[in-house]
Amino acid sequence: MKAKDATFPEVSVVMGVFNGVDTVDAAIESVLAQEGVQLELIVVDDGSTDGSHEALDRWAMRDPRVQVLHQDNTGLTVALQRACALARGEFIARQDAGGDRSLPGRLRAQVAALRANKGAVAVSGAHRLVDMHDTPLCEVATSKERIRAGLACVEWPAMRGITHPSSMFRADAFRAVGGYRAMFRVAQDLDLWMRLAEVGEFEYVDDLIYEMRHDMAGLSSVRRAEQVAMSRFAGRCARARRAGLPEPAPEADPPTAGVKPGPERKRRADYHYFVAACLRPRDPRAARGHFLLAWQAQPTMLKALLRAATTW
Repeated sequence: MKAKDATFPEVSVVMGVFNGVDTVDAAIESVLAQEGVQLELIVVDDGSTDGSHEALDRWAMRDPRVQVLHQDNTGLTVALQRACALARGEFIARQDAGGDRSLPGRLRAQVAALRANKGAVAVSGAHRLVDMHDTPLCEVATSKERIRAGLACVEWPAMRGITHPSSMFRADAFRAVGGYRAMFRVAQDLDLWMRLAEVGEFEYVDDLIYEMRHDMAGLSSVRRAEQVAMSRFAGRCARARRAGLPEPAPEADPPTAGVKPGPERKRRADYHYFVAACLRPRDPRAARGHFLLAWQAQPTMLKALLRAATTW
C-alpha cells in the first residue's frame, strides 16, 4: 500500500503562496508536524516579492518532504494546478499560507474518514476562525448531510461546498473530473466540489482540525463580487452537466462582465463588525472597539453604533 511505502507519500499537501513571508513559516510547520501519515508538501510561490521566495527555498533545503516551485504571478488556480500535477499521494490536501494552520491530527483524521468510506471523494472538518492578531473568534462546524444537500443545489446562494483550505480529496477522483479549471480564477473550489459531488460522496470530520485567519485582505473579501459571479457560473455549469447538456461557454457570456470590487471602506466595516459580533459574548470591551471601527469605516452602518452602545 502507498501508506507503507516510504518513497511514496500517502498525502500530498498543496499550497500556493503570494507575499506570505510573515505567515508561511507557521503554515508549513503545522503541516510538517502532522503525525500518523506519510506526506509531501508542494508549495508554489506565485511571484512573491516580499521574501517568500527565499523563505520557501530554506524550507526545501531543510526538509526533503518540501518541494518548492517558483512562477510569475498567475493566481491561485494556476498555482494549485501546478502543485496537484506533481502530487504523488493517494490523497491531496489543501493548506493556505495566509495565517492558517493545520491543527494536530488533521491529516490522520481525514485519511481515516476517506478510508472508512470507499465511496467518499472528499472530506472536510470543523475549523476555528482567528482575527488578524490570532485572537480566536469562533468555531465553525457543519455536517456531511448539510454539505451533501448544499452540493445537490445548483442555485446560488443555496449551493454550498466545503472549506477549501481544510479540504482533502482523492487524487484519482480529482484527476478524473478534470481538477482545477483555469477559467475559475476564483471560486475554483466550488466548481471542483460540484464536479466531485457528481462522482462520489463528501465526508466530514467532527473534530476541530484547522485554524483559519479571517483577514479583510483575503481573496474572499477583496474579490467578493467576483467570487459570487463565478459561483453562480459554477452553478450554471453544474445544472447543464446534470441535465446532460453542454456547459455554457464563458466567452459567450462572461460571468464577471461588469463586476467591480466593493469599496474598501465596506470591507473594513464588514470585517470589524464580524469580529465584534464574535467577541461580544466574552469580551464586550474588545467588541466595542471593533463595532466603533466598523461605524467609522462606514458611518451609514448605524447598527454597529447601536451594538457598541450595548457593550457598556
